Amino acid sequence: MLMAHSVIRISKYKKFHRAVAQTLTEGIRDWLKAFDSHTLRRSIHPQKSLVAVLYLQPSLFVTTMFIHHVFFWLKHPARAEDLLQLQEGLQRLSSISSIRTQHIGRPASTHRDVIDASYSLSWLTTFDTAADEASYQQDPLHLEFVATCAYLWEKVVVYDSVDA
Repeated sequence: MLMAHSVIRISKYKKFHRAVAQTLTEGIRDWLKAFDSHTLRRSIHPQKSLVAVLYLQPSLFVTTMFIHHVFFWLKHPARAEDLLQLQEGLQRLSSISSIRTQHIGRPASTHRDVIDASYSLSWLTTFDTAADEASYQQDPLHLEFVATCAYLWEKVVVYDSVDA
């Protein structure tokens, strides 16, 4: 159950948990008083009421995440200007409003059998929803990036994932 899981997570911080529990109780009591009198009174404390609403409707504060991770292999990996042009193109994409977070990365200097460090550059983006990612795919900046930079890469691999 989602509410129980959220409360368990908060209970690690005892002082905070006590304060939230007290505020939650007071917020629910304020809302019940307001509904009993059939009017929303000004005496309802806004923060306490917000905590009560979030508790009663947990979907309001549960976030989802859509991760879009793209790996690029350049046609000419030794050409620094190609790498720079791809990186600049990706930096322009970061202004797309549906992107929550973004990261441009190069292969790390880690050496284990399970690591594939053969790519030239990676582009990691997170979105609030799959719809936001779909919007990103159709954004004019993304379409322009593909049109102007596609000649730079020989291979692209994309991994999309959502919350488990």
